[in-house]
Amino acid sequence: MCAAYSLTGEQRYADKVLEELENWLDTVPCLPLFKADGTYNVEAFDECTGWRALEVGIRGFSAWPFLVEHLLDTPGFTEALFEKLLYSVYEHCRVLYEISPRLFPAANHNQYLMENLGLLIFSCIYCDLKDAEIWKAHAIRELERCMEQQVTPCGGQRGRSPRETISGTILPSSVSENRRWSGSCVCVEPKKIPHPNDG
Repeated sequence: MCAAYSLTGEQRYADKVLEELENWLDTVPCLPLFKADGTYNVEAFDECTGWRALEVGIRGFSAWPFLVEHLLDTPGFTEALFEKLLYSVYEHCRVLYEISPRLFPAANHNQYLMENLGLLIFSCIYCDLKDAEIWKAHAIRELERCMEQQVTPCGGQRGRSPRETISGTILPSSVSENRRWSGSCVCVEPKKIPHPNDG
């Protein structure tokens, strides 16, 4: 519907998308990152909910970027709605940065690739958010680890599902897009990047 609005200029498409976005933001709060004992609530983000880490990552690279690209200048995209979106994006990034590495510490799963791709895109689009540079550097480092673990030397992706193959073809172009968006995206030495698994 975002594209339909951009192509036709019909406000009803934009209004419907923004209505659904605001409803989701209001009714699907982020799960707690921590349990009562202070440990990460990792299992909660691996269950089938709107906040499963996989869905969080997919929203980052496959759905929510279009909201800004197509609808930011529409009357319905109010300052209040944008603030709600920013807060949720911040929560999304925290999940992807703090929880995802604990789900896939070996970086050997296509789900982890998609989660880091979402983190990369979020951190580039919302580059003024606190910690965006840390998230971006982390995502690039982890995407490189995913490539080492999940792609054969001749360029084939190890995996069994079509989605894995699609993610493998999206990754290089998305990293390339990141370099255009940020203008100065560079891969930082991994030892200099704070990581949630570092003791």
